[in-house]
Amino acid sequence: MSAPEAVTAPSASDSLTTQEKLLFAQAVYKVGAAAWDVISNLLTSHPLSEMNGKVFSPEQCETIYVGLMTSIGQNVWVTSHQS
Repeated sequence: MSAPEAVTAPSASDSLTTQEKLLFAQAVYKVGAAAWDVISNLLTSHPLSEMNGKVFSPEQCETIYVGLMTSIGQNVWVTSHQS
């Protein structure tokens, strides 16, 4: 009898289409994985995002990044956002 699979909470990246994930990865590659304000602006102003009415906050971008990296087994540092 095999062990049951671990159940994980859905991540923010689960709601993205493959195309949105690719755009996100391209933005991170272009500006780096800490420039969440810039990435947020790039994604939100992209025609695909405008067409779908999506807005990506800097906090969401970081959460998406952590979700995507965790899904491939990579540990990443998370910066805390101060209000």
